Amino acid sequence: ERAQAAKDSGADLVLDYKADNVVEAVMDFTGGAGVDRIIDVEFGKNVNDSAQMLKLNGVIASYSSSKMPEPVIPFYPLMFKNIALRTVLVYNMPERAKRAAISAVSRALEHQQLRHRIAHKFTLEDTFKAHEAIEQGALDGCVTVSI
Repeated sequence: ERAQAAKDSGADLVLDYKADNVVEAVMDFTGGAGVDRIIDVEFGKNVNDSAQMLKLNGVIASYSSSKMPEPVIPFYPLMFKNIALRTVLVYNMPERAKRAAISAVSRALEHQQLRHRIAHKFTLEDTFKAHEAIEQGALDGCVTVSI
């Protein structure tokens, strides 16, 4: 279901990172060229694979490395490709970048280009249940609270 949702949202390639050989699949898909950029949600766990999949002068932008908070970085594989690492913390982003992001999201919403999978809707009185549902991690999609 998640794969189909990604395809329906316009993904060109959908992989199961737990079952597929991601590096091999990406390199096959790109004809061996690799990718320009990777937005990573688990930097430390993926940095070795990222180094293999990135093109020369590629970029890794990451906003999390919770499974490996102090990752070992494959310096030479990254250096030989002149890879740039960009750590991202939204709270510290320049205001102009935040405004640009808000503008881009607003345009996408106006053109109905964003689709969210709503897993469950809660009432305001059941906000605590919404938190519990998110903490359990079993829902596939967003949780909303109606006010």
